Amino acid sequence: MGAPFFSIIIPTFFEGKLLRNTLESVKHQQFEDYEILVCDYGSTDGTVQIAKEYGAKILRVNKPGASFARNYGAINAKGKYLVFLDADTTMWPDSLSVFKQEVEKGIIAGFPLIYWATDNKFFELFRTYLINPLYYLASLLSADISYPCCDFYEKNLFLNTNGFDERTPLFTGFDLNKDLRKYGKLKLLPTVKCFTSDRRVKDFGLPAYCMTGVYAFLLKVLRNKVLPLDFYKPVR
Repeated sequence: MGAPFFSIIIPTFFEGKLLRNTLESVKHQQFEDYEILVCDYGSTDGTVQIAKEYGAKILRVNKPGASFARNYGAINAKGKYLVFLDADTTMWPDSLSVFKQEVEKGIIAGFPLIYWATDNKFFELFRTYLINPLYYLASLLSADISYPCCDFYEKNLFLNTNGFDERTPLFTGFDLNKDLRKYGKLKLLPTVKCFTSDRRVKDFGLPAYCMTGVYAFLLKVLRNKVLPLDFYKPVR
């Protein structure tokens, strides 16, 4: 049996409450040539058992941080393309199919629009009419911004970079995307939607969440510095 087309890499850290929905969204994809790698950092809440129910390969990581887990998964992946999916994120059923279509057009990395799975209507409107348009504008300006909660990358090219930035919880793909532009085209995919939980926004409050994002972006762009990894309480 040959290598799968996609390796879906999911970092986990006590994600038992949310992981099942994520894996259900993978199960219902219209494209089925994939493997699932769950990179777990010491969960004892049923996370690993749920992952096994869905046929995932479990990779134990010995260091905290979602970026470390993603990079570790990439090294161990057998697929030709890597899909990084967070444990609190669900994909539309056609997501992998669209990713494959983009690959066939020569795209080496693709980024869906991200929506918050929330019952707070203000959060929903804020993301839809402010954050996503800004994200789209940034992509047009080649600002190298992406959300790693649902992205795809060509594996061999990804492994030629330093991967996701393991020093920080924010804008972890900035340098990665900048490096990859040397090899081919990266693309925002507005027809693909992924839904991720609003737990960070709830934890911080919307104003503080937004100000933190702006500060982290300016810190990176203007001074090439990053927020420390322990700035956020780890959630995966």
